[in-house]
Amino acid sequence: MCRVAISLLECAVHISCTLGNLHSYGKKPHYRRVSSTGPIEACVCGEGIVWGQRYIGADVRCGGRVEYQCGLCGPLGEDDGRRLVRLTQITSPVKAGEDINCACECRSPEGELTQIHLVAVLESWKRDRRVVGNTDEVLLNSKETTQLNLSVTVPSDFSQGVFQLVVLGTINGSLFFARQYVQVLEAPLRQIKSESYFTRLRSLRILRLDT
Repeated sequence: MCRVAISLLECAVHISCTLGNLHSYGKKPHYRRVSSTGPIEACVCGEGIVWGQRYIGADVRCGGRVEYQCGLCGPLGEDDGRRLVRLTQITSPVKAGEDINCACECRSPEGELTQIHLVAVLESWKRDRRVVGNTDEVLLNSKETTQLNLSVTVPSDFSQGVFQLVVLGTINGSLFFARQYVQVLEAPLRQIKSESYFTRLRSLRILRLDT
């Protein structure tokens, strides 16, 4: 099971990095909508409320899924509806070259042994850009709760803007992901280089005008 879960997680990371975004697969003909659920809780953004959309599989072996959304942030992710992993904290804004840190609350339901693998991925508007943190894992006994702290380093060449951080994971082999927007600020070193470049450019123009 562990190897299968890791392979599934690596596949999800590859899709996210190759296409630039991993979105819900809770669509027809694989799944059909059943009902909405919520309000569930306050969003990590601190301003919106999380709601869920329930789906059931066309094949009974697929089970059910819930896609989560915030009225301000939009789609947040999905799981099997039990909320065994929740993204509870995230650092924003951050500067290019620094780490984005996030905390995930993990729990195991009563009567189950739960194996969880998680990794943070910074989704880029540029496809085939791989910005992935280290994978962390935990094995929880029945009714046990813990927190996993994940991080991913923002490349120093990232431009200032808003990007999506997604926590991808497997819970006993079932895919999970949670997404949140992160503001990235330009690195101070890049700002200095940019200012010195324009300073030299202005100096050249002044020299040309003098001559």
